[in-house]
Amino acid sequence: MARQSKNFDPSEDGVLDSMQNRRRNQRFTSDVKNVSLTVHADVTDESLKGIGLVLEPGWEPELGIRVEVQYRGAPMWGVVRATERLPDGGCRVGLEWVG
Repeated sequence: MARQSKNFDPSEDGVLDSMQNRRRNQRFTSDVKNVSLTVHADVTDESLKGIGLVLEPGWEPELGIRVEVQYRGAPMWGVVRATERLPDGGCRVGLEWVG
Protein backbone atom coordinates (compact mmCIF):
# COMPACT_ATOMS: atom_id res chain seq x y z
CA MET A 1 0.00 0.00 0.00
CA ALA A 2 1.51 3.32 -1.07
CA ARG A 3 1.60 6.22 1.32
CA GLN A 4 0.01 9.42 0.15
CA SER A 5 1.49 12.70 1.25
CA LYS A 6 -0.82 15.48 2.30
CA ASN A 7 0.06 19.08 2.98
CA PHE A 8 -0.86 20.09 6.50
CA ASP A 9 -3.10 23.15 6.70
CA PRO A 10 -3.54 24.21 10.35
CA SER A 11 -6.46 26.47 9.46
CA GLU A 12 -8.59 23.45 8.55
CA ASP A 13 -11.05 22.02 11.02
CA GLY A 14 -10.21 24.50 13.79
CA VAL A 15 -6.75 23.01 14.29
CA LEU A 16 -5.11 26.47 14.29
CA ASP A 17 -7.47 27.74 17.00
CA SER A 18 -6.81 24.64 19.05
CA MET A 19 -3.03 25.06 18.66
CA GLN A 20 -3.14 28.72 19.65
CA ASN A 21 -5.25 28.01 22.73
CA ARG A 22 -3.01 25.17 23.79
CA ARG A 23 0.10 27.34 23.40
CA ARG A 24 -1.42 30.22 25.36
CA ASN A 25 -2.64 28.00 28.20
CA GLN A 26 0.17 25.48 28.47
CA ARG A 27 2.39 25.98 31.51
CA PHE A 28 5.55 24.21 32.59
CA THR A 29 7.00 23.86 36.05
CA SER A 30 10.58 24.83 36.63
CA ASP A 31 13.16 24.03 39.26
CA VAL A 32 14.95 27.32 38.55
CA LYS A 33 14.60 29.68 41.49
CA ASN A 34 15.61 33.11 40.34
CA VAL A 35 13.78 35.58 42.51
CA SER A 36 14.66 39.19 43.08
CA LEU A 37 13.52 40.77 46.32
CA THR A 38 14.95 42.94 49.03
CA VAL A 39 14.90 41.71 52.61
CA HIS A 40 16.37 43.61 55.52
CA ALA A 41 18.48 41.63 57.97
CA ASP A 42 20.64 42.08 61.03
CA VAL A 43 24.09 40.52 61.05
CA THR A 44 24.47 38.24 64.08
CA ASP A 45 27.91 36.79 63.34
CA GLU A 46 30.46 36.71 60.56
CA SER A 47 33.51 34.74 59.56
CA LEU A 48 35.76 34.26 56.54
CA LYS A 49 33.52 31.41 55.35
CA GLY A 50 30.07 32.87 55.94
CA ILE A 51 27.65 35.08 57.77
CA GLY A 52 24.73 34.70 60.18
CA LEU A 53 21.69 36.88 59.63
CA VAL A 54 18.34 37.45 61.30
CA LEU A 55 15.72 38.27 58.68
CA GLU A 56 12.62 40.34 59.19
CA PRO A 57 9.39 38.37 59.71
CA GLY A 58 7.69 36.94 56.67
CA TRP A 59 10.51 35.37 54.71
CA GLU A 60 12.29 32.07 55.26
CA PRO A 61 14.59 30.99 52.42
CA GLU A 62 14.92 27.38 51.36
CA LEU A 63 18.09 25.49 52.16
CA GLY A 64 20.54 25.42 49.28
CA ILE A 65 19.38 28.51 47.41
CA ARG A 66 21.95 31.03 46.28
CA VAL A 67 21.43 34.62 47.41
CA GLU A 68 23.16 37.92 46.79
CA VAL A 69 23.93 39.99 49.85
CA GLN A 70 25.02 43.62 49.89
CA TYR A 71 27.71 43.26 52.55
CA ARG A 72 29.85 46.20 53.60
CA GLY A 73 28.95 47.97 50.37
CA ALA A 74 29.89 45.10 48.06
CA PRO A 75 27.77 42.38 46.43
CA MET A 76 28.58 38.93 47.85
CA TRP A 77 27.09 35.54 46.96
CA GLY A 78 26.13 33.03 49.59
CA VAL A 79 24.30 29.71 49.82
CA VAL A 80 21.72 29.16 52.56
CA ARG A 81 23.07 26.36 54.76
CA ALA A 82 20.86 26.70 57.86
CA THR A 83 17.55 28.29 58.85
CA GLU A 84 15.76 28.62 62.17
CA ARG A 85 12.29 30.11 62.68
CA LEU A 86 12.29 32.61 65.58
CA PRO A 87 9.39 33.20 68.04
CA ASP A 88 8.75 36.73 66.67
CA GLY A 89 8.22 35.36 63.13
CA GLY A 90 11.70 36.27 61.93
CA CYS A 91 14.24 33.77 60.71
CA ARG A 92 17.89 33.14 61.59
CA VAL A 93 19.86 32.19 58.46
CA GLY A 94 23.37 30.86 58.01
CA LEU A 95 25.02 31.66 54.67
CA GLU A 96 28.21 30.13 53.29
CA TRP A 97 30.13 32.47 50.97
CA VAL A 98 30.55 31.16 47.43
CA GLY A 99 32.55 32.56 44.52
